[in-house]
Amino acid sequence: MYRLRLDDPRLSLPAPVYAVKETDGSLRYLLRDDVESQQLWEMIERTAFFAVPPERKSEGLIPIYAATEARDSRLQREPPVGSAQPLFYALPAAPTGAQENIAGKWLCKLKEADGYELPFALELKLEGAQVTGTVEQGVITQGRFRASKLELEVKTDQEVYLLTAQLRQKRLSGEWRIQGSDKRGDWSAEREVKPVSTAIVPLYEYRRAQDGARFYSTAPSLPGKVVKRSAEPLCRVWRNLMPAPVVDHLAKPVLAVTK
Repeated sequence: MYRLRLDDPRLSLPAPVYAVKETDGSLRYLLRDDVESQQLWEMIERTAFFAVPPERKSEGLIPIYAATEARDSRLQREPPVGSAQPLFYALPAAPTGAQENIAGKWLCKLKEADGYELPFALELKLEGAQVTGTVEQGVITQGRFRASKLELEVKTDQEVYLLTAQLRQKRLSGEWRIQGSDKRGDWSAEREVKPVSTAIVPLYEYRRAQDGARFYSTAPSLPGKVVKRSAEPLCRVWRNLMPAPVVDHLAKPVLAVTK
């Protein structure tokens, strides 16, 4: 028998962000709860893209806010005046550079005096200059990262390892030694490279030439339309794989009675 924990954050999936067309032709971007509370199902023009609802935010995501302007709704990374609730969470426009952040999983090799290489993995978290995390067959008791230099104290069942390394070109390399011993050597690490889903795409802001009205699309270009695209994406979202919205807002759950 297997159990599935519905409160596991790994089950938090992106949700559709709907483009709702107002009577004046402008667009607003809303998630399901807002569409339901305002009864705007009939005004949905399309499912624009997918993003993470505010209640499902997780590490590595950034908030995106909606600011109402004269003729349209603007999506932005900064909170508008008087509003602290983001519309949704998304990935940053560009992945965080390894030169700026060592958080994540590192695949390491520790070289001993006889040339033997001991592989191990580090899972690091960074808060200010303090480094915490986990390591195979040990515990990180102290850690610091400053000016591209990493310092770690790792305690195993038998010994305490002191590791120092410099971060250069997305690679850690440095020295290790055992506390209270003359044993020492070199070690290195490379960041674990995770496959990037083809469903994750940049979200661009477009403006119509005729009236300057904004709208948002994951398309890198829109041929045949008189529009101007922002030079840089606002963020990265999950593209909509459905050509048309599949929404039956009249469907309601019913109690099934069996005999």
